[in-house]
Amino acid sequence: RRVLFRSGLCSFRRLQCGDVLINEGDQVQGLYVLAGGMILAKEGGENVAEHAVMGELLGVSALHPQAACSMSLAARPW
Repeated sequence: RRVLFRSGLCSFRRLQCGDVLINEGDQVQGLYVLAGGMILAKEGGENVAEHAVMGELLGVSALHPQAACSMSLAARPW
């Protein structure tokens, strides 16, 4: 059996509007779960997606070793 979550392995991060969660091209440091609000995804400076579903996974490329993020993710207003 594998333990997916243990106390001390996850933390909450609160973002203000405009705060960047992940920069395009950076190596992703973790997997994020959207707990509320809205995230804007940009690729090459262009808006490509909006994420607003509670429980949505962000930074999935972190599951692949040596992976770089293909887009930037930033908090945005409703």
